[in-house]
Amino acid sequence: MGATNWSFNGDTCNLDLISEVLSQEANASTGCDCSTTNNSDCHVVWITVKFYSLPGVLSPELMKLPYLKSIDFAYNYLNGTIPPEWGMTQLQEISLLGNRITGKIPPELGNITTLTKL
Repeated sequence: MGATNWSFNGDTCNLDLISEVLSQEANASTGCDCSTTNNSDCHVVWITVKFYSLPGVLSPELMKLPYLKSIDFAYNYLNGTIPPEWGMTQLQEISLLGNRITGKIPPELGNITTLTKL
């Protein structure tokens, strides 16, 4: 999505910044759930990256995170369309407010029976 100054630590489930914060509203964080498999494996369940002026496009690769429930990419410069591949997720919340998203909402998002907030 155009982010180049990040490092995700899978052992601690932390999204570490490599550069300074661009604004006071900036929020970059992740959340993991380690309870699904007797605390032996952790899974990313939410991602928030907002107010970072990300210049890229929304990634279809998010569908590779099967436990992901919530994404908040509000207030960036993300452009293009919402990937239809997201229709294969179990997302509950999608926030894309204040970006440059174009096109129609893909009909595949109708396959997300868990979606409560768009």
